[in-house]
Amino acid sequence: MQRPHPPLCIGGSGEKRTLRTAARFAQHWNFDSGTVGQFIRARDVLHQHCADVRRDPAEILLSSRVRFSGDPAATAATAAEFGEAGAELAIVYCRRPTPPPCWNHWQQRWAGWPESRNGALRSPTTT
Repeated sequence: MQRPHPPLCIGGSGEKRTLRTAARFAQHWNFDSGTVGQFIRARDVLHQHCADVRRDPAEILLSSRVRFSGDPAATAATAAEFGEAGAELAIVYCRRPTPPPCWNHWQQRWAGWPESRNGALRSPTTT
């Protein structure tokens, strides 16, 4: 086995299995979808699982998927809400290709977003 091993990212919000597994093994947890309130609930459950296994929850990078709504400003506002709730990284996804001017707007809008642990702001992906 490689040591140190590559960072393990676990995505999802299942309270009994997924978040417990993330608390034990993950270096990165990604909230897959839902509201900011649901993110907060899942984050709190993750932190409780961390306490149960005596792990510092600060060791786990928190991120959330944010769907591009078609409005860059609204999408940035949603990402900022997740940031205020503890997400260190927003992963924006789109249903169709997004034109470059839109991405430029996001970069400007999120210039004040806290630096992620890897120091990178990634361009959106198309799903």
